[in-house]
Amino acid sequence: MRVLTSLEQLSHVFTEMAVAAPIVVQTAKDAAAHAIKDKVDSIYGDETKLATLSDYTQIARAEKGQSQNEPLLIDGSLLKDSVRIENLGPEAADIGSDEPVHVYHELGYWNVRAGKPTPARPVFHIAAAESEPVVEAIAGVALRELYVIIAGE
Repeated sequence: MRVLTSLEQLSHVFTEMAVAAPIVVQTAKDAAAHAIKDKVDSIYGDETKLATLSDYTQIARAEKGQSQNEPLLIDGSLLKDSVRIENLGPEAADIGSDEPVHVYHELGYWNVRAGKPTPARPVFHIAAAESEPVVEAIAGVALRELYVIIAGE
């Protein structure tokens, strides 16, 4: 542990923190955003995490030679490819999509053709919940890095 014996030494510690803290925070934010986006990407087509497709949809897909039950994923290009990370500054990021169809799938919707509700397939909600331990670990590493700077270890 660092023992400070003067205000000048304390001033140097504050200077080190002022320089390092934004870098550590931004690095942690970037790592967390990429971890969440990777989780979002992994959920597309995962029938264990998303509501099963209707029998009608599965039959229609099979007739077209497509995978029968990969929710939100036919060829991977419709929604998955629209997910992006937008940096909102050094401390914040947005993981999302400008594709309006995502809202319907995230919340569920009334299927007029079938005359019944289509269940929600909340990719972003699931990804955020499942990413929490990873994000907490990233935050822990960032705090440890700041502690090392302060303590001089």
